[in-house]
This record gives sequence, structure tokens and C-alpha cells, in this order.
Amino acid sequence: MIQTLPLALPATLVDHHRLDLTALYSTGWGLTLFDLAGAPNGEVYALYGVSRYTYGVDDEEQDPQTANFGYRIITRYSAEGQVLASAQFETGGAREGDSDIADGGDIGLCVLPDGVLAITATPDNTTLVAPDLSRVLAVYDSKDGRPYREFTPGEGDPFAGSISVTPSGRLLCSLAEYGVWRYGNVITNLIGIAEGALTAHSRPAIRALASLDPEPAHQSAADLRPHATYQGAPAGPANRPRPALTELVAAEDSLSGWKQSHLGRPVALSDNLFVVPFYARTFRGGSRGQPFV
Repeated sequence: MIQTLPLALPATLVDHHRLDLTALYSTGWGLTLFDLAGAPNGEVYALYGVSRYTYGVDDEEQDPQTANFGYRIITRYSAEGQVLASAQFETGGAREGDSDIADGGDIGLCVLPDGVLAITATPDNTTLVAPDLSRVLAVYDSKDGRPYREFTPGEGDPFAGSISVTPSGRLLCSLAEYGVWRYGNVITNLIGIAEGALTAHSRPAIRALASLDPEPAHQSAADLRPHATYQGAPAGPANRPRPALTELVAAEDSLSGWKQSHLGRPVALSDNLFVVPFYARTFRGGSRGQPFV
């Protein structure tokens, strides 16, 4: 039997912003499910977002019943599907950078071995939340919003853009790099294993296992992630896993645009067996689909 879980909105949020829950999405507000994560005790966490944008409303509007807004919401459910707790975090979006949590793209949720929740987003933003949703424990924010925000080397404190847990409790992570496919921003490009536990007071190094683009362009020492390593040294242009994933398939399929490919979220099947999906460039002039490995 399939169990359904309600994506509940806190009554205080609905009242504060005078949300009409019967209104169509075309009126400007909407709800988006980002991810689900299960705990060993059978409890389930849902991470979703609610936002409102109304054309013509000024960004400086002070009336909460009129102003645009955005929130991330985590709801905790019992094994029977009952709502146990909920927490909401205001977000200004990846470009504004004024969120209560480290926000970004490709948002995900993971229950760490100690029960703490990890909210992940690209590029390499990780927020730790207490299991009972009572407080934010730590924010690891890359502060790397290029090209929309000015980048200051050493200002950020990045960790991972996605996290999956292996059966023994190791963390399988994805990391972003600058200059992937010669773009002037940061794109997920490395897969690695954390060399220890992630806590509010300790960020372990991540040992790179695979890369997508073998030669990111325009990288300097200031662009390297200090906690991303390969063979005991920082992972960079001359020190990375080779052959890259795209190099393994390019010889067999030269027509699919692997030089514009992107990584999916890796999943651990066991402690030493991982699924790492990556997708070829999307060609818009047709409906033949998108090759993937």
C-alpha cells in the first residue's frame, strides 16, 4: 500500500502572508517539492519550498500580505505518516544570498548517520539542522555565486552540493569546480568520499573519486576547494581522477555532446559500489531524448 504524506504549510505563514490556498498558481504563489529522506527509525522528512512573486510588487514592499517571499520548509513525519514537526527558513534565493540557510540550485536532503539533517544545494552549500527541527546547527556556505555575485577567495566555507550515505555511514558527495566546460561559473564536476564525519564543528576533507570535465578552464589556486583532495593534495587542474567520466564514453559515442554534459546525484549501493549518472548535452532541435550513462 502506498502511503501519502501531506505537504503542510504552517498556519502562521499562511496567515502572515494572507495566502489564498484555493488560488491558481498563475496568481503568483506556488509550492515545490525538493526532496525526501528517511531515517533509520522509519521517520520521513520532506523538504519543499513555498514562494510568491507578483508582477509589479516592489522588492522593498513591507506589507507581508502583499510582498513577495520565499521559504524552505522541512516537515517531519512519523512512520505512520503523522506530522510531528515543521520548520521554515526564509530564503532570498541564490542570487541575493540573504537566506537563513545556504541556498542554491539542485536542492537535496540527507539524514546523516548521527540523525542530523543535511540540506544541500549547489555550489557546495550544506546546512545542518537538528533532527527535531528545533534549530540550525551549522551553515557551510561557499559564498560562490559567480557570475551573479562577486567572488572573494577564502571568504566562503563550502562542503558539498549533494550527500548520500553508504551502509556503513560514509558520505558520498558531489563537489563543484570553476571553469567546467569553459563556463565562468561553478558547476558540479567531482564525486568523492568524505574522510570522516560532518558535524557542526568539523568539516572533513573529501577525497575525489571521479570527475566529469577532465580539464576545467581558467582555474587558479584561488578557485580550488581547500577540502577537496586527490592523492593527498588539493584537487586541481593537474591533480584529479583520470580518465574522466566523459573520456570513458567519448570514444564510443562522439555525437552526443559529452563536452556539455552534466552530473546527476550519485547514490551509494554499498560501501564500495556507487551509481554516478551523467547526461549528455540536450539538443533542442528534436525529440530524440538525452543520452545518459
